[in-house]
Amino acid sequence: MTLTLRPADQKMAAQILDAAARVLAEHGPSATMASVASAAGVGRATLYRHFPSRDSLLRALGKTAQEALIRGLQQAELDRVPVEEGIARATRTFLGAGATYFGLLREAQALSKPVEVDATVTRPVRALIVRGVKEGVLRQDVDPPALFELYGGLVRSGLGLLDPEGSGVEPVSAAITSVFLDGARAGRPSATRRAATHQPGSSSPTR
Repeated sequence: MTLTLRPADQKMAAQILDAAARVLAEHGPSATMASVASAAGVGRATLYRHFPSRDSLLRALGKTAQEALIRGLQQAELDRVPVEEGIARATRTFLGAGATYFGLLREAQALSKPVEVDATVTRPVRALIVRGVKEGVLRQDVDPPALFELYGGLVRSGLGLLDPEGSGVEPVSAAITSVFLDGARAGRPSATRRAATHQPGSSSPTR
């Protein structure tokens, strides 16, 4: 049976999670439940009534982050815009959420735990890349799943360049978009073709 929280309890839980995101961003893994309660303006008893342990608080915060990502990608309407604009929007969405939940990322890194991303989050981006390949916008000599993994690697690296204040989202997003599209855009020679062109002993191109 699913327990439905009263609106007042839902509001309180959201208030606590918002405070937890800020406290984790500022203090990282050293953040305590007491500091979260203080930032949320509630007593420790209220905090523990909603989240009996630090682990339960982190799990709830992770779920909130995923839901925020899903909403952001839905609002970005990736299926309604040109592929290159869709990549830019998706990147800004991922990094924007990363900046908001920066502390959660630091917590996962400190515990050497990978951040689990639900398939619901990645599905629209995978579909965007598949569309890009079909439309001839993205290169066809690399499978869409591989392109997605390469894109995801850039996003994960970009998240590490953010700071707790969230500054840098726009320039880092722009850099990721540019690097990915410059390498994935259709019309670029494939790695195997370049290797064949520049075999050892082959003549150098005319300058």
